[in-house]
Amino acid sequence: WPVADTALTGSSAINNGAHNCLLNCDLRVRWTNSGWATSQIYEAEAEGPAGHTIGFDLNKSLGHDAGLGVRRGDRKINLGGGGDVDSNQPPGQKVDRGVSYTPGTDVTLILRGNFPDVRIHLAIPAT
Repeated sequence: WPVADTALTGSSAINNGAHNCLLNCDLRVRWTNSGWATSQIYEAEAEGPAGHTIGFDLNKSLGHDAGLGVRRGDRKINLGGGGDVDSNQPPGQKVDRGVSYTPGTDVTLILRGNFPDVRIHLAIPAT
């Protein structure tokens, strides 16, 4: 999948209640398209036994179909459901996403697409 000049950088942090939502979503996942071409996330995977407790979802691609009418994206492995995140990001665009989680677990989120894989160790608090 990798395309020249496409890259994502990612991180995770706790906002300590600064974000208001219906679920425990003070755990933030952030990534930036730091490359020179539009990024497309095709797949997200949670590594770790509690991955299914992470609320995360991707929308399907509306482009990048090579004229074949094939939609890609929205493939999740070992992740729970959540609100859709736009899987296309132009250069410089940032995403700051709250996700639900189970305290005290250890999970790494892996994003795959037309860029080298991005591994984000989630900053899940112990309690």
